[in-house]
Parts: sequence; structure tokens; C-alpha cells
Amino acid sequence: MFSYAEIESLNELETLVYNYVAANMQQVADMTIRDLAAMAHVSTSTVLRFCRKMNCERYTEFKYRLKAFLEDSRGNTVKETRAGQLIAYFRKADALDFTQPIMDAAAGIAEKKEILFLGRGQGASLCCYGAQIFSEIGKFSVGLEPQYLPPDMKFDASGKAVVVLNLGDAQPELMDNVKKLQAAGATVVAITAQKACAMAEAADYDIVCNALDWTEEKVSAETMIPLVYTLEMLLEAVKIRVKKQTAKDWHDF
Repeated sequence: MFSYAEIESLNELETLVYNYVAANMQQVADMTIRDLAAMAHVSTSTVLRFCRKMNCERYTEFKYRLKAFLEDSRGNTVKETRAGQLIAYFRKADALDFTQPIMDAAAGIAEKKEILFLGRGQGASLCCYGAQIFSEIGKFSVGLEPQYLPPDMKFDASGKAVVVLNLGDAQPELMDNVKKLQAAGATVVAITAQKACAMAEAADYDIVCNALDWTEEKVSAETMIPLVYTLEMLLEAVKIRVKKQTAKDWHDF
């Protein structure tokens, strides 16, 4: 319901409104503007500014959009088809518990000059794609598999970010290289299938990307669409951060 650009445009008080709405959508749908202002500890004017930044001229329009979003989420029972699974996934991807880790990770890597993408298995196939799309926003980016890294890495990696695509179990070789890069000063962002895993615990930032398993006639195949979507959302969040920083630098200049 809320885009990255809309969220990033909010000031501190408006963010209080967003956080309350995101955590209490069902209750907010029945609140008056005064009720919402009181619960978020802001003024009604702040709530109105928040609504306008969400592309709603009035609070009533915002409530209509919110109710429509909730009704769509509740009312449309999607069949367990491949398209249905994807629709259900993208609905969940709009929630704060998915978007917030992406925004946190973007803040951690936006100022890095170089981004290294590491992965094994199916994740490795998207390392080059990740490097390609991040290169387009001016980041020097390289996609590699762990075996292409030197065995004895002794260099300053403080200006680098490492994005690890790891949807399965973390192989010792991958984990070892991640720890070496982290020890050299690199900021590590792990995109994992679950939060309770070794790679997620080792990383500075962790984004959970639930893979969809499409098993048919005993042949298991996981679509990479959720991983691609996560990479592109991370790109969008970093792009917004870089744009803001560029504008600030010009202002200071």
C-alpha cells in the first residue's frame, strides 16, 4: 500500500503516523482523524500531511484506500496455483516487517563505493544480475561465487558492501569468505530464506526472502521471482538514499 518513495518522503512526526498505521491497519480503518492523531501522539495537521504524502488529499480518501486494501487482502481467496502463490507473496511483501529490513539495509550500504554479490546454487545465478542493476545507479558492483575469492584476503574492505544471496544452508566456504570480508571492514547484507540461520546471524543486515517451492510430480523447482523482487526493492531503496545524499551534497556545496 505504501511505496518506498512515499515512506522516504516522511519527516519524523509523519513517520510516527506511518508506523502506527502499518502496525494497526484494521483499527485505523475505523478511526477518526483525531483518534489516529492521539494514538500516534501527533497533531491532526501532521496526519493530514501524512495523507497527502500518501497521495490522498483528505483523511477520508486515505481511509477509503486503506479499507479497500484490507478488503482486497481478506476477500480474495487465491487458489494454490503458481500465480496465486505469487499474488499472496506480493501482498505480504507490502507489510512493514518485509519493507523495514530492506530500508535498514539500504541505509547501511548506500554510502559504500563498491558492492560485491556472493552466492551459491540458484542464488549464484543472480549475483551477476544484482551487480548489473546496482552498476546502473553508479555503484561499482561485481557478482562472484566464493571460489573466485583469494584464499588469503588481507585488504581494507571498509568501503565495500557484500550482498550475500543465500536461500539454502550456508556452505562453510561461503560463510568463511563472508566472515573474512566482514573482518576486513565490509558491511554484509544477507538475503536468506529464514531469520534463524547462521548467515542471518553473521550479517550486519538480514532480509528474509521466502522462496516459493513449486513441486510437481516429485520434481522440486524454486522460482527466483521473490529473490529478484527483493534485489530490485533493495536497489530502489538504495537509489532513494543516494539521491537524497546527492541533493544534500549539492546544498552543502
